[in-house]
Amino acid sequence: MTAAREMGFSESEAELLVSQLFRGTVELYSKSDLSCQDWIARVSSRGGTTEAAMQAYRERAVHEDIVAGAAAALQRAIALGQEG
Repeated sequence: MTAAREMGFSESEAELLVSQLFRGTVELYSKSDLSCQDWIARVSSRGGTTEAAMQAYRERAVHEDIVAGAAAALQRAIALGQEG
């Protein structure tokens, strides 16, 4: 949402844009036998916007941040399960 807001979208426009993006992505992915990497290859064009975004994600190690976040959530879920 922050990125959309920084691009000049209103809060409601940003929310709609992001929610529709995720909804469409999940729907396409769930109705297909393609892997995530296959989808990226299919929608990326050389020198295009998806390729630019993926390069920025690689440079900023977004993948590692997502993995670290998932691992932290798992550890917390285990701890909460042991408490209760």
